[in-house]
Amino acid sequence: MAARSAPIRISIAAAFSAAQSSIPPRLLDALKDPQRGYFDPRDIYTALPNGLISSQPYASYAAPSTGANAKKPLAGMRIGIVREYMVKHAANDRAMSDIVNGEITDVLRDRLGAAIVESADPLYPDDPSIPNMTYTFQQALAEILPLHFPEYMQRASAVPGYDVGKRDYMVKAAEGLAPWPDSVNMRSVNSPGSATNFGYDLARYLLRRGDERVKDWASLNANAKYYSAGRVAAMKNWENAIDLVSAGMTQNVKMREVLRLVVMKVMRQNNLDVLVNPTTTIPPAKIGFASQPQVNSRPTGRFSTSANIGVPEITVPAGFNSAVYEPRFVLNASKDAYVAVANEDTPSTLPHPMPVGISFWGGPGEDGVVIRAAAAYEAATHGRREPQAFGAIGARRTTQ
Repeated sequence: MAARSAPIRISIAAAFSAAQSSIPPRLLDALKDPQRGYFDPRDIYTALPNGLISSQPYASYAAPSTGANAKKPLAGMRIGIVREYMVKHAANDRAMSDIVNGEITDVLRDRLGAAIVESADPLYPDDPSIPNMTYTFQQALAEILPLHFPEYMQRASAVPGYDVGKRDYMVKAAEGLAPWPDSVNMRSVNSPGSATNFGYDLARYLLRRGDERVKDWASLNANAKYYSAGRVAAMKNWENAIDLVSAGMTQNVKMREVLRLVVMKVMRQNNLDVLVNPTTTIPPAKIGFASQPQVNSRPTGRFSTSANIGVPEITVPAGFNSAVYEPRFVLNASKDAYVAVANEDTPSTLPHPMPVGISFWGGPGEDGVVIRAAAAYEAATHGRREPQAFGAIGARRTTQ
C-alpha cells in the first residue's frame, strides 16, 4: 500500500505570497484597450462611470515615495481598522488576528507614518492606544439598512422593549435613540442569500465558447468526469435548475447597495483613505477534512465585502502562522449526523508555516490609494517567500 501523502491545505494568501508586488497594477494597465479603455462589451460589470477610472497608470501608485515622504510614505494617510473582521471567535482566530494587528500598529502607523483609527465591535476589546472612529459601521447600518432593506430586520435578534421589525423601532435606531441588534453587523450582512447566478453564467459561457460537443449544462455533465459522487449530484442539480428566480438574487442586489452606502458613509464621515483588516482569521483547511465551523457570522474563507459590493481590494503577505487548532468531526446531539466542531485545546505545529494576509480596500474607484497603501506596506516588509516546492519567485519555464 502506498504511503499516505500529507494533507493539502488551500490558502488565498498563499497565491499572493508567490506573486510579484507590481503585477496587480501592471495588469490593470495592460488590460486597458486603446479605444474602449476598460470597457468590454462582453462584460456588463465593466460599464463603469469614467470618474471611477484612474486618469494615470495604476502602476504609478505603487512607485516608491521620494523627498520628504521617503521615510514615512504613508504620512497624511488615514487608515481605518475594521475590528469586525478581527474578532477572536475561537482559538484559531487569535494568532492571525494578533499578527495583523501588530503589522497595523508597528508597520503602517509607527514605520510608515499613517494615522490609524479603529471601528468598534462588542466582541473585540477596545485598544486605548488607538482612536476610535467617531461614526461606526453599526451607526451606518442603523441609518441605511432599514431604509433600503427593511425586510432584513425580520431576521435580527431581539432588542428588549422594541419590535425590531417595525417602523417605529427602525426610526429610533437610525436616530440613535434605540440600541442596535448585535446580530446585525458587518459580518452577518455579508452572508449572501442562495442564488442561481452560477447556473446562468456557466450556461452563457458554454453557449459562447462554440464547442459542438460541450455546449450546455446537459452536454457538460454528459462528457465530464467529476472527482466525487457529491460533485456529480451537485452539477446535475445545476443542470436542472432552469428557473432563475430566487429570493437570494434580490437580497444580494439590495444588500450590495446598502453596503456601498455604509462603507462610503463610514469612510467619509471619519475622513478615511483606506480600510484594513486580515484577509481571514482562520488558517486554510485540510482538503477533505473538517473545516472550521462558522461562528458569529465569521466566514470560513476570506471576508467578502469588497467582492460583494464591487470595490478594490489588495491582499499582501503579512507574516506566517505555525499553530493550527485542527477542527474535527463529532456525532451531533441527535446522533443522526457528524458535524464539524472547533478544537480549542490542542494546537498542531505546522512544519511549513502558512502565510497570513493583510487586506487593504476602499470605496468605488479608489484603486489608486489602495494600491499606494498596499505597495508601501509590501516594500517595507518584503513578506513574500516562495513555497519550498515551487522554486524561486519569478522563475520562468518554457516547453517546446
